Amino acid sequence: MSGAGMAWAQTSIPEGGGRPEEQWKEHNVRGRGPGHPADRLIENQKALEIARRGLEREPASIAWLNALWVSCLAVGEAQEMVGERSDALVSLNEGKAVVERLVEIEPANIRWQEAMAMFWSAIGLASIPDEQGEAALSAFDAELAIRRHLAEAAPSDARARTNLMYSLHNLGSAQMKRGRFADAEASYREALAIAEEVGAKGNAHRQGDLSAMYARVGAALLAQGDVQAAREYFDKSLMIAERLVREDQKDIGRLLALGEVQDFLGRTSLRWGNLEQAVQSFRAALATQQRVLALHPQDPAWQMRVSNSLLALGMVLARQGLAEEARDALRRGRGIVVELGASPDWFDEQLSKLN
Repeated sequence: MSGAGMAWAQTSIPEGGGRPEEQWKEHNVRGRGPGHPADRLIENQKALEIARRGLEREPASIAWLNALWVSCLAVGEAQEMVGERSDALVSLNEGKAVVERLVEIEPANIRWQEAMAMFWSAIGLASIPDEQGEAALSAFDAELAIRRHLAEAAPSDARARTNLMYSLHNLGSAQMKRGRFADAEASYREALAIAEEVGAKGNAHRQGDLSAMYARVGAALLAQGDVQAAREYFDKSLMIAERLVREDQKDIGRLLALGEVQDFLGRTSLRWGNLEQAVQSFRAALATQQRVLALHPQDPAWQMRVSNSLLALGMVLARQGLAEEARDALRRGRGIVVELGASPDWFDEQLSKLN
């Protein structure tokens, strides 16, 4: 799951039909489509400037206000994806201010409440890397309050329930970051209950959510030292993730979910002291991440995932005494991070132990 990106609401667009409106639509569509995050960012920034000019011409236009917040959100999310987190927070807070203005104009419009929840979600995600983590927790608390209100107001609305599940997931992730593992487990378990409810209908996307929530509960349990219970949840997650990948072997979201639970299983085996099983799981995770990278070879996010898998694999191979295999994995991972301009310190530290 990916936070705000998981719960994009349908967004209306300016209806004037003129050239600026059409230009905004074109850039907005390209900015939300496939491609490298940096390229999508450029398209979204173009759409944002068009929306700003449109609002300058028509300051009271609801359509241009709507276009402006949509573009601010898209720009902020893209900036967060390419690592420009301070810029992302500026963009997201600009968009949130626009939605606050819309709430003042139309206080009963549920659409603006949903938009406000999306902004709190995106702000929380952009704030998670902060070492303190309090900003993320505050943002996700605000998101959750809105999502819970909307779900309680429409208990039969599956979409509102699903969005509440995503909000609980976001909060749990921030709690994990802060080391509040029991709180995270509670958030994840509530989210899992919703996933089991909405995933029972067999929809592949909802089944993916169910797999992810099993994995999240497992992660919280593993962090608290309950290895046996964690393994049980990871096994449930793996069963669903493997089936979903068999059904569509080129779906990046499904592959990423499979790779994540394979990595969790490797870490669980490490906690048990079963190095052989850990190596098997980390090799499986690496193979899955390489399949993702093969679909988008130039994407730095997927390159970094491969390097992380190589690091995990190399460290376990070293513990098995397989120095040459460990050295090979670590050198391959190091080469990736150096090419990406990231620090190779973790790899250098592990390689130094093999000399």
